[in-house]
Amino acid sequence: MQVGDCAAIIKTGDIHVVPATYTLIYSFLNQRSHTKAAEALKKAAKDIVVLKDGVKHDGPSLPDILKQWKLLKKSQDSSSS
Repeated sequence: MQVGDCAAIIKTGDIHVVPATYTLIYSFLNQRSHTKAAEALKKAAKDIVVLKDGVKHDGPSLPDILKQWKLLKKSQDSSSS
């Protein structure tokens, strides 16, 4: 995945972005033993997505996505100056 892929997905209005985001955050919280926060997220998102323990995804991790987003934002900010 290249820098800007995340922004392109969001701009296209892909309906899978919201459930995927919840899944990435839930996975991130569980991997770092933030079980109370993960369970709170699971409860809050129950009408949107079913979050399951141990679900694997083929894409980048949440930290990787955030790094890409920061790089994209930085490049957009510098180009608008």
